[in-house]
Amino acid sequence: MEPPIPQPPSEITVARVRKTQGRKGEVVAEIWTDYPERFLNLKEVRLVQPDGSVRHGELENAWFHKNGVVLKFCGIDSISAAELLVGCEVRIPYTDLHLLPKDHHYIFEVVGCRVTEDSTGRPIGRVKECVEFGGQWTLNVETEHGEVFIPFAAEICCSVEIQQREIRVRLPEGLLEVNR
Repeated sequence: MEPPIPQPPSEITVARVRKTQGRKGEVVAEIWTDYPERFLNLKEVRLVQPDGSVRHGELENAWFHKNGVVLKFCGIDSISAAELLVGCEVRIPYTDLHLLPKDHHYIFEVVGCRVTEDSTGRPIGRVKECVEFGGQWTLNVETEHGEVFIPFAAEICCSVEIQQREIRVRLPEGLLEVNR
Protein backbone atom coordinates (compact mmCIF):
# COMPACT_ATOMS: atom_id res chain seq x y z
CA MET A 1 0.00 0.00 0.00
CA GLU A 2 1.35 3.42 -0.99
CA PRO A 3 1.66 6.11 1.68
CA PRO A 4 -0.89 8.94 1.49
CA ILE A 5 0.02 11.89 -0.70
CA PRO A 6 0.77 14.95 1.44
CA GLN A 7 -1.69 17.82 1.04
CA PRO A 8 -0.50 21.40 0.59
CA PRO A 9 -0.04 23.18 3.89
CA SER A 10 -2.60 25.77 4.95
CA GLU A 11 0.17 28.22 5.79
CA ILE A 12 3.84 28.74 5.01
CA THR A 13 6.66 29.85 7.31
CA VAL A 14 8.44 32.90 5.88
CA ALA A 15 10.69 33.77 8.85
CA ARG A 16 11.77 32.72 12.34
CA VAL A 17 12.34 35.25 15.11
CA ARG A 18 15.95 35.01 16.33
CA LYS A 19 16.30 37.80 18.91
CA THR A 20 15.09 41.15 20.16
CA GLN A 21 16.33 44.36 18.54
CA GLY A 22 16.50 47.70 20.32
CA ARG A 23 14.28 48.82 23.19
CA LYS A 24 10.93 49.44 21.48
CA GLY A 25 9.78 45.86 20.92
CA GLU A 26 11.39 45.10 17.58
CA VAL A 27 12.67 41.62 16.76
CA VAL A 28 15.17 40.32 14.20
CA ALA A 29 13.93 37.40 12.12
CA GLU A 30 15.79 34.95 9.92
CA ILE A 31 14.28 35.10 6.41
CA TRP A 32 12.87 31.79 5.10
CA THR A 33 11.48 33.00 1.79
CA ASP A 34 12.91 33.66 -1.65
CA TYR A 35 10.74 36.79 -1.74
CA PRO A 36 11.91 38.89 1.22
CA GLU A 37 10.31 42.03 -0.27
CA ARG A 38 6.98 40.56 0.91
CA PHE A 39 7.79 41.82 4.44
CA LEU A 40 7.54 45.44 3.29
CA ASN A 41 3.83 45.02 2.47
CA LEU A 42 2.88 42.30 4.94
CA LYS A 43 0.23 43.35 7.44
CA GLU A 44 -1.01 40.26 9.28
CA VAL A 45 0.75 37.01 10.16
CA ARG A 46 0.41 34.10 12.52
CA LEU A 47 3.15 33.68 15.10
CA VAL A 48 3.69 30.05 16.04
CA GLN A 49 5.60 29.46 19.27
CA PRO A 50 8.04 26.52 19.56
CA ASP A 51 5.44 24.79 21.80
CA GLY A 52 2.86 25.04 18.98
CA SER A 53 0.75 27.80 20.51
CA VAL A 54 -0.36 30.46 18.05
CA ARG A 55 -0.98 34.16 18.26
CA HIS A 56 -2.04 36.76 15.74
CA GLY A 57 0.58 39.32 14.73
CA GLU A 58 -0.12 42.67 13.10
CA LEU A 59 2.98 44.20 11.53
CA GLU A 60 3.51 47.86 12.19
CA ASN A 61 6.83 48.09 10.32
CA ALA A 62 9.55 45.98 8.71
CA TRP A 63 13.01 46.74 7.38
CA PHE A 64 16.06 44.76 6.38
CA HIS A 65 19.16 44.68 8.56
CA LYS A 66 22.27 42.64 7.78
CA ASN A 67 21.04 39.15 6.76
CA GLY A 68 17.63 39.40 8.41
CA VAL A 69 14.50 41.44 8.69
CA VAL A 70 13.57 43.61 11.66
CA LEU A 71 9.88 43.31 12.49
CA LYS A 72 7.84 45.64 14.68
CA PHE A 73 4.48 44.25 15.75
CA CYS A 74 1.56 46.33 17.04
CA GLY A 75 1.25 46.06 20.81
CA ILE A 76 4.81 44.78 21.29
CA ASP A 77 6.48 47.86 22.71
CA SER A 78 9.20 46.66 25.08
CA ILE A 79 12.15 44.30 25.20
CA SER A 80 10.31 42.02 27.61
CA ALA A 81 7.29 41.77 25.28
CA ALA A 82 9.58 41.15 22.29
CA GLU A 83 11.43 38.39 24.18
CA LEU A 84 8.20 36.37 24.16
CA LEU A 85 8.41 36.23 20.35
CA VAL A 86 11.92 34.75 20.16
CA GLY A 87 11.74 31.35 18.49
CA CYS A 88 8.36 32.03 16.83
CA GLU A 89 7.79 31.10 13.22
CA VAL A 90 6.22 33.88 11.18
CA ARG A 91 3.60 32.32 8.91
CA ILE A 92 1.38 33.49 6.08
CA PRO A 93 -1.59 31.74 4.41
CA TYR A 94 -0.79 29.32 1.59
CA THR A 95 -3.04 31.42 -0.64
CA ASP A 96 -0.60 34.34 -0.29
CA LEU A 97 2.29 32.49 -1.95
CA HIS A 98 3.92 34.06 -4.98
CA LEU A 99 3.29 32.34 -8.28
CA LEU A 100 6.52 30.74 -9.43
CA PRO A 101 7.91 30.90 -12.96
CA LYS A 102 7.30 27.96 -15.28
CA ASP A 103 9.26 24.84 -14.27
CA HIS A 104 9.87 26.09 -10.72
CA HIS A 105 8.26 24.38 -7.75
CA TYR A 106 7.88 24.80 -4.03
CA ILE A 107 9.48 21.99 -2.03
CA PHE A 108 6.18 21.02 -0.41
CA GLU A 109 4.72 20.45 -3.90
CA VAL A 110 7.44 17.95 -4.79
CA VAL A 111 7.38 15.97 -1.53
CA GLY A 112 5.13 12.96 -1.96
CA CYS A 113 5.41 12.79 -5.76
CA ARG A 114 5.93 9.40 -7.40
CA VAL A 115 9.24 9.07 -9.23
CA THR A 116 9.20 6.94 -12.37
CA GLU A 117 11.72 6.13 -15.07
CA ASP A 118 10.86 8.16 -18.17
CA SER A 119 11.67 5.61 -20.86
CA THR A 120 10.01 2.58 -19.25
CA GLY A 121 7.50 4.04 -16.78
CA ARG A 122 9.06 1.79 -14.13
CA PRO A 123 8.30 3.10 -10.63
CA ILE A 124 11.36 4.07 -8.61
CA GLY A 125 9.78 5.40 -5.41
CA ARG A 126 8.26 8.45 -3.78
CA VAL A 127 9.92 11.75 -2.81
CA LYS A 128 10.41 11.77 0.95
CA GLU A 129 12.09 15.19 1.16
CA CYS A 130 14.18 17.71 -0.76
CA VAL A 131 17.61 18.56 0.57
CA GLU A 132 20.25 20.97 -0.62
CA PHE A 133 23.79 19.68 -1.17
CA GLY A 134 26.37 22.24 -2.29
CA GLY A 135 23.83 24.56 -3.90
CA GLN A 136 22.05 21.71 -5.74
CA TRP A 137 18.58 20.52 -4.72
CA THR A 138 18.36 16.77 -4.38
CA LEU A 139 15.33 14.51 -4.08
CA ASN A 140 15.48 12.00 -1.25
CA VAL A 141 13.42 9.18 -2.77
CA GLU A 142 12.09 6.29 -0.67
CA THR A 143 12.34 3.08 -2.71
CA GLU A 144 11.64 -0.55 -1.89
CA HIS A 145 15.44 -0.94 -1.40
CA GLY A 146 15.89 2.12 0.84
CA GLU A 147 16.61 5.79 0.19
CA VAL A 148 18.06 7.08 -3.09
CA PHE A 149 19.28 10.61 -3.73
CA ILE A 150 18.47 12.01 -7.17
CA PRO A 151 19.63 15.48 -8.28
CA PHE A 152 16.63 17.73 -8.92
CA ALA A 153 18.09 18.98 -12.20
CA ALA A 154 16.35 19.43 -15.56
CA GLU A 155 18.80 17.03 -17.23
CA ILE A 156 17.62 14.24 -14.90
CA CYS A 157 14.09 15.23 -13.87
CA CYS A 158 12.71 15.61 -17.37
CA SER A 159 9.05 15.99 -16.38
CA VAL A 160 7.56 17.34 -13.16
CA GLU A 161 3.78 17.06 -13.10
CA ILE A 162 2.59 18.43 -9.78
CA GLN A 163 -1.13 17.90 -10.59
CA GLN A 164 -0.46 14.21 -11.37
CA ARG A 165 1.98 13.99 -8.42
CA GLU A 166 4.66 12.46 -10.67
CA ILE A 167 8.28 13.17 -11.56
CA ARG A 168 9.69 11.33 -14.57
CA VAL A 169 13.46 10.89 -14.54
CA ARG A 170 16.25 9.89 -16.91
CA LEU A 171 18.84 8.52 -14.54
CA PRO A 172 22.53 8.34 -15.37
CA GLU A 173 23.67 4.74 -15.54
CA GLY A 174 24.49 3.33 -12.12
CA LEU A 175 22.91 6.15 -10.08
CA LEU A 176 20.49 3.85 -8.23
CA GLU A 177 23.27 1.39 -7.37
CA VAL A 178 25.67 4.10 -6.15
CA ASN A 179 23.06 5.44 -3.74
CA ARG A 180 22.31 2.07 -2.10
